[in-house]
Amino acid sequence: MPSKPFSTLASASPVIGLDARTLTRQPLRGIGVSTARLYARLTALRPDWRFIAFHQTPRPPAGERLEAENLGWQRIDVPGDRLDAWTQLRLPWQALREKVDLLHCPANWCPIWQPVPMLVTVHDLIPLTSSQRADREPVIRFRLALEAAKRASGILTPSSYVAGEIERRLPIVKGHVTVVPWGADAVRGVDPDPEHVRLEPAGIGQRFVLHLAAPDLRKNTRRVIEAWSLLPSSVRSEVALVLVGMRGSFRDEMLGLTRRLGVETSVRFLEPVERARLESLMREAEVLAYPSLSEGFGLPVIEAFARETAVLSSDVTSIPEVAGDAAELVDPRNTMAIRNGLERLLTQPHRRRFLVNAGRERVKAFRWDDAAIKLAGVIEHTLGMDHGLRMAA
Repeated sequence: MPSKPFSTLASASPVIGLDARTLTRQPLRGIGVSTARLYARLTALRPDWRFIAFHQTPRPPAGERLEAENLGWQRIDVPGDRLDAWTQLRLPWQALREKVDLLHCPANWCPIWQPVPMLVTVHDLIPLTSSQRADREPVIRFRLALEAAKRASGILTPSSYVAGEIERRLPIVKGHVTVVPWGADAVRGVDPDPEHVRLEPAGIGQRFVLHLAAPDLRKNTRRVIEAWSLLPSSVRSEVALVLVGMRGSFRDEMLGLTRRLGVETSVRFLEPVERARLESLMREAEVLAYPSLSEGFGLPVIEAFARETAVLSSDVTSIPEVAGDAAELVDPRNTMAIRNGLERLLTQPHRRRFLVNAGRERVKAFRWDDAAIKLAGVIEHTLGMDHGLRMAA
């Protein structure tokens, strides 16, 4: 990564640009949720800074978007947007035109042309480590994104695991990767507010295990169902497996699997739900089953900790770093290991209580305020503002 000699700012009030495309998708999911939480705290932490949220599609209506007195929304577009022209040309040009001091690209992608200092957040390297063929478009685009990231002033990532993977694949960026872990605490204006949103009971009617299902093979839904079928019938008669995110051909395929395995009466299928509903489900579940094959962080793990729900998850990639000793960690490629872990948690109340108590302590280390403080420090260092503070001292 080439060094970029950016001079110290004369003012302590920089203008920060943000690629806000993930913040205009409704409902917010994944990277959009984490970015909204982070910037809700950062704009409050640095009220003298000015933020410009650049977006391509219409922004959400008031009350459904990130709001702050020091943050403005600016829509820019490229007709047709061929060859990713919005990212590669329109965004950096607008940042230059608006005299942005630093542009943050929070969703894995950043432009190769970088006329202003840039930070890029790389959440994971899953496109490169999955079973997809290397000539598929998502993989090719991700490789180009990493080439662009090599030119950036810095790379952010949510876990030390991903930081190590980035530095292993891109030795040139060693020393320019900063870990900014995500938080688990609710953020006003982004997350459901218990004071204004009534969280209904989950309505399952019995004890249940919650699994966030997805057709993506790394989410391991098929293996969770297979492990469920191996549990003693006495357990399955008392506890339900609730699969959230079931729709279309994926739902039909998994429903057929439960029938072939003879467990359809103990498995509940729910479509994707809004965040308030998911909050209720996670809070009332006995266990969150999250044996993902690969994660860059694993936000549902610490979100379950915050809701005092026991967690079964994976002993691979970023999960051990995030979960510590507060989750039942198993080999996610071993169906019997998942089955055994579920049986332990469902039949041993003392084990569940231990994990709930450990999770309650573990989650204290993951706060969005801390993430915002760290990001602010990275921005100040990139712009030479911390140098100015040291000289003044």
